[in-house]
Amino acid sequence: KPFDLGEQHRDLWIDKRLGHVHASFVVASVLRVWYCLLTTPAAPRVRDDAIGFLRTNKCVMELSAMVAEPGLFSCRIGQKFLRLMSHLFWVPPSASSAPAPTEAEKSNIPFLFCILEFISRAADVLIQDVGNPLNWTAHHQEFTAEITAFCALAVSSVPYTLQRFQQQRDRQAQLVARATKEMVPEMLLRLVLELVVKRLQDDTQRGAKYSKSPAFATEHNLRRLFRRDASVCLSQLICAVPDLKYDVLQHLVQASVVDGKAVRPSFLGSVFARVKACSVGDAMQARLLYGTESESVMWGGPEDRQERVVLVKPVLYLHDMHLTAWSGLRKRWLVLTNRRLICLCRETEAEGCSLGQTL
Repeated sequence: KPFDLGEQHRDLWIDKRLGHVHASFVVASVLRVWYCLLTTPAAPRVRDDAIGFLRTNKCVMELSAMVAEPGLFSCRIGQKFLRLMSHLFWVPPSASSAPAPTEAEKSNIPFLFCILEFISRAADVLIQDVGNPLNWTAHHQEFTAEITAFCALAVSSVPYTLQRFQQQRDRQAQLVARATKEMVPEMLLRLVLELVVKRLQDDTQRGAKYSKSPAFATEHNLRRLFRRDASVCLSQLICAVPDLKYDVLQHLVQASVVDGKAVRPSFLGSVFARVKACSVGDAMQARLLYGTESESVMWGGPEDRQERVVLVKPVLYLHDMHLTAWSGLRKRWLVLTNRRLICLCRETEAEGCSLGQTL
C-alpha cells in the first residue's frame, strides 16, 4: 500500500490507563538501539553481530515495514531509518571476524536495492508535495535530505561494489550503467531534481533578511549537506549513465527559480566540477583494477584489487620552487585511495596521458 507520511505525535500515550503507546515511539526506540550498537558497542563482537543481522534482506524488509506502518514523519523514524542504513553500509566489522572481501562486497548489492526500493516508494508520495508550499514542512526537508544522502552514497559505491562480478574492463562500464539506472528509477531522479530547484527557490525568495536570522544559521548545515549530496548524486549518475546526461542538464538549465531566472551557475559549476573529478576517479579506479603487468608495482595490478579511490581533488602545484608568479603553478589531480595518496600529472601536451606519483 502507499506510504503514509504521518504526523509528529506530541503525546506518548494512546490510552495511558490501558498502557497503549503510539507505535512510532516504539519503532524510534528500536532504531536508536541499533544505531548505538553500531556506533558505541560494549564490545567489538556486539557490533559484528549487529552488522551480520541487520544486513540480511529479511531484516531490512521487516525494518522498512515497521517504519512505514506508523508514518515516516512520526518521531522522525523515516530519517532515523535511512541514517541507520547509511551508517550500516560503511561501518567495517572487526578485523578478527571480518568476512571474506568477496562476500562482503556481494552482500551490498541486495542491501542497496532493498533500501532504494523503500526510498522509491516514499518518492511517489513526496513528489506530490514538492510543488505545494502549504504541505512542505521541516519534516519534508529533513527526510528528503536523508534520501539524497543515501542516493549519493549508493551511486558512488556502485562501481567498486560491482567490480567482483565482472573482471573485463569493457563490460564493467555496461554493468555499472545498468545497475545505476535500476537503482535510481525515473521517479526518484525526478524527485532529486525537483528538490534541487525547490531548495534554490526557497533561498532566493527569502532574500537577504533571512540570511541574517537565527533560522538561517540553524538550517545552514542542512542546506550545505543537501547541496553537496545532490551534486554528488547527479554527477555520479551523469558519469555512470551517459544516457541520462541530457535529461539531467536540461532540467537544471531550463528550471525557473524566481522571476524567470535559471538555476544559479554556482550549483551547475559544482556539478560540472564533480563530473570531471568523477571521470578522473573512474579512470584511476579502472587503472588500479585492470593495470597491466608493467604497472603492477606502481598501481597495484590485478593481484591488489582491494584498493579503492576514495576522493579526487584538483590542486595547484608549484613545479619550480624558484618561481613565485602564477605562471609557475600547474594543475594536478590528487587521488586519495584507502592505501595511499597519488598525484596525477600531465608531463607534456603531446603525450596526452596522465602519469602518477605515489606520495
